[in-house]
Amino acid sequence: MTFLSGKDIWNTFSDLSENCKSVQCAVAYTSECSSIRFKRGDLLITDASDESIKGGQTSAKELQMLKNIGVRIYSKPLLHAKLYVFTDRMVIGSCNLSASSKNRLIESAVLLRDEALISDAIQFLSELTTKSEEVTDEFIERILKLPVQRTQSTDNEELNQLPGKLWRLRTPPNALSTEMKCYFHALIVAQLGELSSGQEFTLWSSGKKQDAFRAHLDKNRIKGGSGRYSLTEEGVEYFSARKLDKEMVKAFLSAIRTGSASELPESLKDKGLIPLT
Repeated sequence: MTFLSGKDIWNTFSDLSENCKSVQCAVAYTSECSSIRFKRGDLLITDASDESIKGGQTSAKELQMLKNIGVRIYSKPLLHAKLYVFTDRMVIGSCNLSASSKNRLIESAVLLRDEALISDAIQFLSELTTKSEEVTDEFIERILKLPVQRTQSTDNEELNQLPGKLWRLRTPPNALSTEMKCYFHALIVAQLGELSSGQEFTLWSSGKKQDAFRAHLDKNRIKGGSGRYSLTEEGVEYFSARKLDKEMVKAFLSAIRTGSASELPESLKDKGLIPLT
């Protein structure tokens, strides 16, 4: 038995899935599964109920991608397991297949090589498929049409609520300040629910020829320009690792969501807010 935590979990997923004959797993939520090299014939049981799709805990697009590869997918509402079997190895832990589990939350797991336990786990997975709904092409087509409005992140983290109308600062903080780091983070989280790659969000345009975020663009942390951007995988890792003042991030999030200048950090000099467009 080997104890795993943090990046060790995701590196283990990658190594085991690349070298094993098959992957079989039951995981509550699936929204970002790039760490596991799924192949045709592999098995995924997850909660793809309408509630989980609408809430953003499980991604219909991610399931579509896996279905196109040839992964066998089943939906089981109220599933809470986090069980991963890689032929003759098994990982049991706290992590979902989500960007927040991978990049931000504190997760732990154990790697097991016990043949009897793995046999029992495979039997459990087999029995669970008989109690679950197969995710067919028609199932995928239907859930792709469901509106997604996350009220919480995939892991029920308090900060990640997606409201309707959002606000931004009329004058951004100094580029090198703590306020800027926290504001930048909060503005992205307010729109996406969590730091995740490939999803477009709005920041602001400097109105100058030089893009306001040229340094991040040059280092491939973000893509886009003129106020509209998306994070790269490198960017998610970089921004997730930054040490931020959590109370300041909360203050910015509250102001961005409510448009109330009184919610902004006291250290901020210019507290003018305008609609985020």
